[in-house]
Amino acid sequence: MTLIGPHLCAAALLISSYVDAADVEMSYVGTLTPTGRNANSDAPVKRFELYSFLTGFGSDSATLFFLVDEFGGDAWPWPERFGQMQLNTKNEVVSGRSKIRILHTHAETPYPLELRRPLFEFAERLRAGAQWQVNDDNYEVVADKVVGDFDCWQVRIESKLGRRQMLWVDKENSVVVAAERRLFMGRGDEFLLRMELDTILPVDADRTAAIQKPIATLIELQTEMKRRPDEIRPELNSDQLGIVSGVIDDLQQESVSTRINRLASVIARDIKAQSRRTDNVATLAQRFVGQNLPDFDLKTIDGRSIKRTDLSGHISVLHFWEYLGEPLAEPYGQVGYLEFLKTKRQRHNVQIIGIAVNSLTEDPQQSAQALKSARQLSKFMNLSYPIATDNGSVIRKFGDPRKVGAKLPLWVVVAPDLTIADFRVGYYDIDPNRGLYELDDTVVDLIQSQPSQNSGAK
Repeated sequence: MTLIGPHLCAAALLISSYVDAADVEMSYVGTLTPTGRNANSDAPVKRFELYSFLTGFGSDSATLFFLVDEFGGDAWPWPERFGQMQLNTKNEVVSGRSKIRILHTHAETPYPLELRRPLFEFAERLRAGAQWQVNDDNYEVVADKVVGDFDCWQVRIESKLGRRQMLWVDKENSVVVAAERRLFMGRGDEFLLRMELDTILPVDADRTAAIQKPIATLIELQTEMKRRPDEIRPELNSDQLGIVSGVIDDLQQESVSTRINRLASVIARDIKAQSRRTDNVATLAQRFVGQNLPDFDLKTIDGRSIKRTDLSGHISVLHFWEYLGEPLAEPYGQVGYLEFLKTKRQRHNVQIIGIAVNSLTEDPQQSAQALKSARQLSKFMNLSYPIATDNGSVIRKFGDPRKVGAKLPLWVVVAPDLTIADFRVGYYDIDPNRGLYELDDTVVDLIQSQPSQNSGAK
């Protein structure tokens, strides 16, 4: 790592001005670069920027706000790119979001990669030759080093799993001046994650007040949206869209002349696009709900046929999705909970039909691979409900949501009289105890509406 570069030299000029400051703005630049024998190039596959705003610097009630911008190799959706944490006098997180991460997709698999927080959490242990252990990590102060004009402790961190990190920590204020970490993704592919301080600026009371307004709006927004911190899907549900739409104008006004303004513009564009897709999907649903089920003929991955008439007398859930065998990763939990719903409701004549939408199935030279992929997923998830394949011709009869800019999955619930009872695009929320509870509620309503059924389904 080239430690004495333009970023560190520029930041070091400001070192004396932030020493006694209570509130500080910091920014870092970083890269993710392939290394080792499998690296085809030494060029970074991802670049990122980390912005931090620290209030109460050095006190027992410091607050750290962070915001990450990523370039290349996929990225977190905007609701997961920022957060806030409370720190004690040892720079330990006592509440809030404790991890700052980037997201990189390698070999078709997304990997969350944790970044070092701007303040080192073991500052009181830093001295020449110091060694200590925390969980599986061994820390050692291996040198004191001038980095740019920063007087730093150089700290090496090694774990039992072979992970290695190196940090350069400012001696006076425990600010992490630079960091690098060796990590592995895929089948042992090695990468180097680097970050270095770009700017550090003291902030006066007026500036603090200006920055805290959009931060407060963002944190409240993040709380009200109730997304998981590890959510990698960018799609928002209708409630979330409504929440964001209600504050985006204020956020854009509040963030003028702050680093948050760029994020506010990203959010505004995303909300406009997602709202348009949501309206288009709602129009599709209105076209199909209450209408007769279109005619179709599907072939399952084990060679059986499923036709429209096979659904007569059943409550059927048609799940149009990719059903890809690689990579075997989330959100396959949705598929598992479909199996759970089938087991729970099958005594009420409920059936599930998975439909693997894959254009390769119409190509004789590639259809075998498409079938293999669907079989892999079915076996991996131990599914008992049938999986059929569709080259796109069947989903078009139901109004393919991809034609209006939305993404699969598509869920179609069919009543026993072969009318479409519900039409849903996107993922359901999951309750660990109730599974796909919104879908289950729709199914239960249909069960209870049938003259031949008692009210035992709950």
